[in-house]
Amino acid sequence: MFARTLRATGVGWVMPRIPEETIRSILQANRIEDVVGRYVMLLPDGRNRKALCPFHREKTPSFKVHPDKQVYRCYGCGESGNAIGFVMAMERVDFLTAVKSLAALAGIEIKSDDGVPSSLIEEARRANECACRFYARQLDAPGFGRAAREYIERRGFGKESVELFRIGAAPDAWDSLFNYLRRERISPEAMVEAGLVMPRKSGSGWYDYFRGRVVFPIMDARGQVVGFGGRTLGGDEPKYLNTPETRFFRKGRLLYGLHRAAESIRASRTAHLVEGYTDVIMAVQHGVQGVVAGLGTALTRENARELRRYADTVVLLYDGDDAGFRAAERAIGPLAAEGADVRVVLLPDGLDPCDFLVARGGAAFTAVLEGAREAVAFLAARAAAAEGTASPGAQRRAIERCWAPFAEVDDPLLRQLVRRRIAEVFGVGEELLARALRAAPAREAEERRDAPNPYPGPEEMLAAALLAEPALRREIALPARFADAEAGELCRALCAESEEGVTIEALMARFAEDPAGRRLERLLARLEDMQRVGELLDWRLIAHQSREEIERLAAERESRTVKIELDAARREGAAEKARQLTVRYQQLLRQTKTAGRVRNAAAPT
Repeated sequence: MFARTLRATGVGWVMPRIPEETIRSILQANRIEDVVGRYVMLLPDGRNRKALCPFHREKTPSFKVHPDKQVYRCYGCGESGNAIGFVMAMERVDFLTAVKSLAALAGIEIKSDDGVPSSLIEEARRANECACRFYARQLDAPGFGRAAREYIERRGFGKESVELFRIGAAPDAWDSLFNYLRRERISPEAMVEAGLVMPRKSGSGWYDYFRGRVVFPIMDARGQVVGFGGRTLGGDEPKYLNTPETRFFRKGRLLYGLHRAAESIRASRTAHLVEGYTDVIMAVQHGVQGVVAGLGTALTRENARELRRYADTVVLLYDGDDAGFRAAERAIGPLAAEGADVRVVLLPDGLDPCDFLVARGGAAFTAVLEGAREAVAFLAARAAAAEGTASPGAQRRAIERCWAPFAEVDDPLLRQLVRRRIAEVFGVGEELLARALRAAPAREAEERRDAPNPYPGPEEMLAAALLAEPALRREIALPARFADAEAGELCRALCAESEEGVTIEALMARFAEDPAGRRLERLLARLEDMQRVGELLDWRLIAHQSREEIERLAAERESRTVKIELDAARREGAAEKARQLTVRYQQLLRQTKTAGRVRNAAAPT
């Protein structure tokens, strides 16, 4: 129900849930030693097996398979997991694809809980590939095809690069792709599933999602087309437009160019992260290897985790202007939290990597890469320039700003090493710095607020239910007060829309400069994880329970405040005020107890 609803409203897509019993059956049917043995030569090692690690270079085997525990672990690079995780790492695929692959080997049928037939999913995959070929051919067409060719030539892309990255053009028409795909016998339902067309508001017919744009196909780690990025050549907004979220396209987990760069990155254990498609393409055109890009949003922990599967060091090559530097600052946190050694390249004259390569060539670019600065040195210079160091107060603010991106690092050893490096850069004592950072947690808390809480609160669960079941937006009366202001704002925004009208794009545009926008992205990612681990989700029940819990918690907070006022009134001898506060206090206690009984009665047994 949830995935079908999101597709119908255009809000996004959540990975279909695979029952836990099915996953257990797949793992039981695929012994870890058999799965790993298809990729590497395993040698006896007592009760275990050993091999040269397939994830990093080594001369002495440190990769172990433990049949009794059904897990693998490399004691050199730290890679570990079960059979599903091994297939994900070796084939560079997502969880669902790895499960399907192992299920096929075992002859186990997977039934999708979101009601989408497997035949429609495969048809949607084919639709993406057909669309890619269609867009590529449009470059040779007159009209908009000519304008797209001229843009590509102005940017300096050669014919080989255009063919290698399969760059194309979406005609400036409402249904060119739709009509082409119909001739290829692809159904409108499959086109919607792939995010290629959208249903008309009138309810009759469909229209192309990309129109009048240069199109950059986006591949997953296996090189399969999963979506597109389109750049307008006119004044249309947004300048860059990505495929909407689908089962194939989740921009918080994809990296542009990874399918071509993966082997180079794995060999060198170093990845170069840039901001845009054109940066990747121009780097490859000039012989620079191991370059990938995000998909137009801030780097996520999922992006960072994906990079860490291949690289130990990540070099940030963002635009050489203030906006690029700020983006680099934001990217350091997720990467450091995943244990990456982060370095930053400062490009001169405000150039982006693409323009720098065109103007100065690959040799100059390589020379700039060799001058990459470690993350702490980069942050310290930025912080000192912003805050100054003339006074002790300014220097303290600079130190706190330098530390802020590392606040989400959980590894205590890494946190200590970072503090030591900051202490060296600013010339302060390490122990004193550690005490100062512990004594001033406000800045750290501010940064950590953006990290997803593994236990969603009732406000966030209510927002999730309103996203999943549009009918609830008319049914649920929202609480008057929300402790979680961002989630509360999302709830109000959803209830302000009609059942069919809200889209993820509209919500993100509304919250473009607001923390609630980041919350919405995290909420969608959390819902994917909830569906994936197999939870049975009754969204109507969740909505009503969440609303009751919000009101109960609000009553608890108010009761604590009233109790303080009541005690003060009694001490002051204000009898009438104390009587009124006593009545209110008893009302609040009854409200919290009643809500608690309802919640416990509804809890699963």
